[in-house]
Amino acid sequence: MIAVVLTCIKLTAAFLSDATSVFSEAIHALLDCVSALIAFLTLRHAAKPADAEHPFGHEKIETLASLSESLLLVGAASFIVYESIHDFAHPRTLQNLPLTCFFLVLSGAISWRASSMQQKVADSTGSNAIAVNALHFFSDALASGALFLGMTAIALTHISWIDPLLALCVACYILAGAYSHIKEAIYDLGDWGLPAQELAQIQSLLHTHKAIGIRDLRTRRSGRMRHIDFRLIVCGSMTVQESHDVCDELEKRIQSQTPNSSVTIHVEPCETYAACMITTNR
Repeated sequence: MIAVVLTCIKLTAAFLSDATSVFSEAIHALLDCVSALIAFLTLRHAAKPADAEHPFGHEKIETLASLSESLLLVGAASFIVYESIHDFAHPRTLQNLPLTCFFLVLSGAISWRASSMQQKVADSTGSNAIAVNALHFFSDALASGALFLGMTAIALTHISWIDPLLALCVACYILAGAYSHIKEAIYDLGDWGLPAQELAQIQSLLHTHKAIGIRDLRTRRSGRMRHIDFRLIVCGSMTVQESHDVCDELEKRIQSQTPNSSVTIHVEPCETYAACMITTNR
């Protein structure tokens, strides 16, 4: 709903002013509507439990949504660059600048508030789709502020090339944000390991445990979920129940430290009983 309101405000400002930069921002806002719809649909699907066709869950649909939204941003930025170059060669006279500035201030305030709210949700859930959506609103707020200053400068100086220059700045900012989220999406789809900081926290937790050893630690991310698996070396004299209790304890500690994580532990006995006894008695 917020994205629809912003789009209407910016389209109104664009038609009033006939400014390429404002029209570019209106296109950006229209894509935010599409982004919000994609996020809403994919988050509902990603929340479904694992089934026979998707035994590891549906979380990667979030990554695909994030990638598609970012590619839409790239397309919008490319169009803005094209229009800006055209306006450098063929300047236009802008209209109704005071009223345009009013609409830009209004849209900027709404975008800033929406961005703050969605970023809090993204931080708490770890959702890439919501994070991209928050980035859209944040870039809207910054762009509206920059366009307000630009329209004010044009009204005071009557320098026509400020408009396409501002449009190019909007395009560059959109491309920078899209690049970072495309990179994250590729990492997720390619099953790259977790970031170094998260991995170090997991390793630190595991190394402080009383288990004899941890081997073959592997991690990957799928949407908001973190998948972690490793081999746990325990004393060969432990019963199945005792080793199971150790696994439960480790799993709870990992999930407490790393929310939205799925932990798989393969238990193996120590290679030699004597070595096991020496290690456990230390």
